[in-house]
Amino acid sequence: ADGMECLVHPTNEDRYFFCTQNGSLRRTNNGGDSFDFWSGDIPESGAWVTPFMLDPNDPNTIYAGYESLWKRTGGQNWIQVSPALSNITVLSIAPSNSDVIYVARGPSLRRTLDGGDTWEAFTIGASAFTRTSIAFDPVDEDIIYITLSGFTEGEKIYRTLNGGDTWENFSMNLPNFPANTVVLDVNGNGEAYVGMDIGI
Repeated sequence: ADGMECLVHPTNEDRYFFCTQNGSLRRTNNGGDSFDFWSGDIPESGAWVTPFMLDPNDPNTIYAGYESLWKRTGGQNWIQVSPALSNITVLSIAPSNSDVIYVARGPSLRRTLDGGDTWEAFTIGASAFTRTSIAFDPVDEDIIYITLSGFTEGEKIYRTLNGGDTWENFSMNLPNFPANTVVLDVNGNGEAYVGMDIGI
């Protein structure tokens, strides 16, 4: 459709997922010869680009952000794991601890540290611009980066080194363009790559 999210199962290249507008999620187990309507029993609509991801520690479990966060393992039904948060646009799960999940919608941020049993709202920085991506350090769940959209000078990316107790502005000399995504090196060496309107 209009180029939404997609992902491939890490150990089964014939199984992959894709999504069209507003959360119409589909799955194939045969390399695309046929697709199942995978989100059919979620009674909510998603954002225009609905985020979803496989659990980094259990690739048979998938999470999807609609008005709430939903979880599905294998052939089981979807389970709602958050209260209604408005349409979620950003979703991230800590690779080192699947119980730590962050979601965002616009400037609003929420997190759970216990797999969805409890949720809390939190803030970073002074900007009211949209939070565009969240990235966890691959080996340390307490190191997290969050990028911001908009054209406020010096408000591009924030970082915490202590699990969100405090946040530091990590924008430094980034140009004044929207920051759309941040990716951390999988080797856990602290290298961060920021994708902006003007480049990487």
